Amino acid sequence: MIRSSFIARVAVVVSMSSLVFACGGSDPTPKVAARPDVTGQKDIIPGESVRGVKIGMTRDEVRALLGAPEGTEESGPNDPSPAWYYGSRGFEVSFFEGKVGNIWIYGFEHPKGMPYVGSTPEGLNVASTRADVHAKYGPGEGKGQETYDARGIMFEYRDNGAIKVIQVIKKAAK
Repeated sequence: MIRSSFIARVAVVVSMSSLVFACGGSDPTPKVAARPDVTGQKDIIPGESVRGVKIGMTRDEVRALLGAPEGTEESGPNDPSPAWYYGSRGFEVSFFEGKVGNIWIYGFEHPKGMPYVGSTPEGLNVASTRADVHAKYGPGEGKGQETYDARGIMFEYRDNGAIKVIQVIKKAAK
């Protein structure tokens, strides 16, 4: 009886040690948490809208759709385009001459809010990379950011190629 109890304890210790080792418990290197799924609905419509907020809407129309902004930022005299932040939803709306001029979609680790959950019709979202964007749209204009004026979308990248911000903009005139 004593011998079987001892063997059972050794088996538990070995099992727990294996589990800790397999999970990286003895590795002092910090682990990067898996990013949440941000695919969501295909509601980033380049050149048009994000989650129902459309390029060209008035402030009153945006407020009626989303409610009061969680934060605002008024620009200086050289840039008369205030921004309304909806950080818990993962985006902000910039106004120009009283109407939505562009919509900024937050990526991971953005200081103003949560990452946006949603994607373009082609499946691009804040978890996509420069390579993903190039596979769908080809190379854009710019280096640290790429603009696709004819589509109405811009991507800003981190040094590692991950998307930092997606911006829905007005499509260029044909």
